[in-house]
Amino acid sequence: CTPACIKSLTCSLFILFSLSNIRFSTNAFQVKNTRTICINRKMIYPIIPKILVPCSYNTPIFIEKSVRRIFQALRIYINDELNELKDSLLKVKDLIQKNGVIICISYHSLEDRIIKNFMKDLTLGCICDPSIAICVCNNIQNFEYPKRKKYYPNKEEINSNSRANSATLRYVRKI
Repeated sequence: CTPACIKSLTCSLFILFSLSNIRFSTNAFQVKNTRTICINRKMIYPIIPKILVPCSYNTPIFIEKSVRRIFQALRIYINDELNELKDSLLKVKDLIQKNGVIICISYHSLEDRIIKNFMKDLTLGCICDPSIAICVCNNIQNFEYPKRKKYYPNKEEINSNSRANSATLRYVRKI
């Protein structure tokens, strides 16, 4: 496993809190210096039980899943995946022609939230106050949800590909 290098300990703590969706105990982190650190699986595995909120489900399986989530959070941060996703979505909406479709598959709740909000903004028509009789916003709805807003994989897909379990497909069509 290649170590993931982080600019500072403070930065890495922010990543753990905001991107991993794990509940950490607040007294676990005491920042003493801000130097460049490298983290690999062997270094972080023994630390996880100490920084998780004490509870009955801190089993070896839960700790292993927590380690995976932490490395996923580090990967998301290092590759700047969430900002790349936002930038890509903003660029693609202008490239779609009439009756064209934007299809997005997300594998993480943070990705799905960004995609959901983006598509919700695209499908908005008039944003005026409903008490106003005449539209003054001049906002034109350019996209619509064709049938359902999101789709999940069926059991057959999940059985053939276990990673599909966390996938969510969303799409919109240009009017």
